[in-house]
Amino acid sequence: MITDRDPVKGKEALVIKRGTAFAPSHPTTEMCLILIERTISSRQITSILDVGCGTGVLALAGLKLGCKQAVALDIAEEAVLATREN
Repeated sequence: MITDRDPVKGKEALVIKRGTAFAPSHPTTEMCLILIERTISSRQITSILDVGCGTGVLALAGLKLGCKQAVALDIAEEAVLATREN
């Protein structure tokens, strides 16, 4: 799993600056990260869509895992700023 926590042996950490946007260590986000990693590693996935991106952690994880393209969308200005920063 890729999170902002200590990486599991053999995994690369994805460090996210939270700012005032949604925290990437939320249980739902962690479950999504697990599913994204499993899906990308078992199929030929080339793009990812992160709607309600918060910090952009799901889009960024998809890119780290091999997606060629990521789109991250949010209506909250602080989320857009946090995603751009990350």
